Amino acid sequence: MASKITTISLSTKDYQDGGEAMTSRHRVKIYFQDDALRERSQANSQQLLTPASGPDGDNDNSAFMAKKALKYRKVFERMSGVDVNSPGFDASKFLGVEWCKTICLKTYCEDPQ
Repeated sequence: MASKITTISLSTKDYQDGGEAMTSRHRVKIYFQDDALRERSQANSQQLLTPASGPDGDNDNSAFMAKKALKYRKVFERMSGVDVNSPGFDASKFLGVEWCKTICLKTYCEDPQ
């Protein structure tokens, strides 16, 4: 089953994760139908954050590229003091993504005409 993702920008919002307050500059709400799509996206987000938080960023090309992408998006500065490898860490929430499962995406899709 093919899924569509509709994104809607929201205002900046503070939230708590693991006892630490973090602020995401940009908030995005993603409406989805397929849980596998959400799980893959969350795994990809975690795979972006994990190498960037490691100490070997100067020697590892993937860590260097992850840090560069996170700095460009102004996310890297918020990573200090955050353990991205802890079991309770939610990479999507840290990046400002809110997942909303829906039965019908048609309601949330804008008509391009």
